[in-house]
Amino acid sequence: MSTLKADAVTSQSTNGDLTISGNGTGVPDIEAGFKVGGTVGVPISGLQVGTDGELITWDASGDPAAVAVGTATHVLTSNGAGAAPTFQAGAGGYSSVSTKTGNYTVVAGDNGALIKMNGEYDFSITAVATLGISFSVSLMNISSAPITVTIDPNASETVNGYTTLEMLAGEVGILYCDGTQLFFSSLNFDAVKPQFHATHGLNSNVIGGGGHIDPIPYNSERFDIGANYDTSTYKFTAPVDGTYSIGVLEGYQGLTTGVTYFYLYINASNINPTVLELSGAIATGNRLYATETILIDMDKADTVYTYTGASGTTNVVDMQKGNFWGHLVSRGL
Repeated sequence: MSTLKADAVTSQSTNGDLTISGNGTGVPDIEAGFKVGGTVGVPISGLQVGTDGELITWDASGDPAAVAVGTATHVLTSNGAGAAPTFQAGAGGYSSVSTKTGNYTVVAGDNGALIKMNGEYDFSITAVATLGISFSVSLMNISSAPITVTIDPNASETVNGYTTLEMLAGEVGILYCDGTQLFFSSLNFDAVKPQFHATHGLNSNVIGGGGHIDPIPYNSERFDIGANYDTSTYKFTAPVDGTYSIGVLEGYQGLTTGVTYFYLYINASNINPTVLELSGAIATGNRLYATETILIDMDKADTVYTYTGASGTTNVVDMQKGNFWGHLVSRGL
């Protein structure tokens, strides 16, 4: 190895570049502490021209590389040892926020976004293989109750194991993709799930001569989260597929003659479960109280209501203040 000792080395031609090169695969060995323009080290202005917005890094082989330009509001995120960092949507914030008023297809570019839907429309989801393993998007149904929004995966793909999943009015959650499946995690399901409690006052002489009252007129609401109970038809309508808990409490009095048969039903449009049946003579003036809570699998738009009746000679029955209630236990069937 040869050593050049000099206080200054100048390019031979005016305004020409000074080239220092190694022989073969060798490279010049410049000792630490060299100066550029009188300043120790290489100034930023002396670096090779690159692409606006890129950052310098080193790849898994230790070779210099560039981090690709990110999207506005994205942050530089480590991907662990052996992988270059990348710009990604930062935790605790959305990459974008938008409101849709018609059917919308969720695409890979929506990663990290919040998308609001106003109206009974669909979120169609791009194929999971296209979305990729790190995809997530926040979805929100800002429609008024009882309007629902449908999450509709691509082709035969599913979300939480279902071919479609309906979001309740006011619901917000995160849709995740692991590269092979979709998962939806609701952030406020308990707060927006359908719940109702309806009552009626004293009804005199409502059942007699083998007659019945169908449906029982629960015409006053204590609450109706989701606006799914109708005080004119006295029916609750399921806003989404799921398992519902339905209950009833009725009191009876003022029997003018012995009742030989008595019944109270919870009636759903897809099933007809019996709540209470009594047979045998019931003495005049006795009071009866009947209550029951059952679980019913209901499809969207199925209805449920109650009815009651008694039989005998001239049965005339007063109905005490009654209660009818229910709520969604779990979504999907």
